[in-house]
Amino acid sequence: MTNSDAPARTTAYLALVGAAVIWGSTFVVTELLLDQAEPFFIATARFGIALGVLWPVVAWRARKRTAGYFRPAFLALGLLGVAGNFGLQNLGLVFTDAADAALIIALTPVAIALSAAIFLGERLPRRRLMGIAVSIGGVALITGGAGGAGSAALVGDVLIAASTLAWAGYTLLGKRLATTHDAGTITTAAISWGVALLLPLALVEALVVSPPELTFDGVAALVYLGVAASAATFLLWSYALNAVGASVAGAFLNLIPVFGVAFALLAGDSVTLIQLAGGAAVGFGVWLAVSQPKRAARVTSFEHGR
Repeated sequence: MTNSDAPARTTAYLALVGAAVIWGSTFVVTELLLDQAEPFFIATARFGIALGVLWPVVAWRARKRTAGYFRPAFLALGLLGVAGNFGLQNLGLVFTDAADAALIIALTPVAIALSAAIFLGERLPRRRLMGIAVSIGGVALITGGAGGAGSAALVGDVLIAASTLAWAGYTLLGKRLATTHDAGTITTAAISWGVALLLPLALVEALVVSPPELTFDGVAALVYLGVAASAATFLLWSYALNAVGASVAGAFLNLIPVFGVAFALLAGDSVTLIQLAGGAAVGFGVWLAVSQPKRAARVTSFEHGR
């Protein structure tokens, strides 16, 4: 890594940590909302709010027509990163418990890193593989392993697993588009298509299952999910993705359960020493994944200089 690369990398790492903090809080917030609304409504309203925030910002900064949003690649982003990932994740949480969901979601960096090596040609050194393995082991300690039995829990686990595959696809496609489009355009286009794909599901859900019954706290939670946990974090993720690569960015996703535990503590839950040890392991694993020996500096600089 050259001296000129260091500030950009540091900024990207801070962006990824910030996104992980906010995303970690969404488990508690979404749990509150699932008592007041159905999963597809939550996803639709969340990203509808995010779109209302992002669209004028991107339009003012770029001053470009939005006709390019109709490209098939942007539709795929919305399908994978918004409708697929968050729609399936919310639906899965209806059937399975938080421990199962957190453990399965923690496998996302593995899917991203291996897919990036296969489809994008990104290098996957042994040190990075070790870091991913250690951090996933830490997540296993935090969650206490997969729990819950029965067909309903199995359905939920499969839905959560499908959401991680959708996010891996979004990450790889977003990495490729980031070379020709700015983060705001990518994010806004993906959310636009995601909302368009989710809206019919939310309408059917409201008619067939039940309409939302939101309290003031529920409305506030939706606004938080839309503004902070969607608009802001998608911009942070898109920016960092182009700076450090898919496999490195994916390793930071293992911080989400760590921050999730912290927010659970603030909400009144308890934590064991084993979970604290797991948090330390996740942090060490992420450090292994993103740090490089000095001898590898030139290779790393070339790898992320595209």
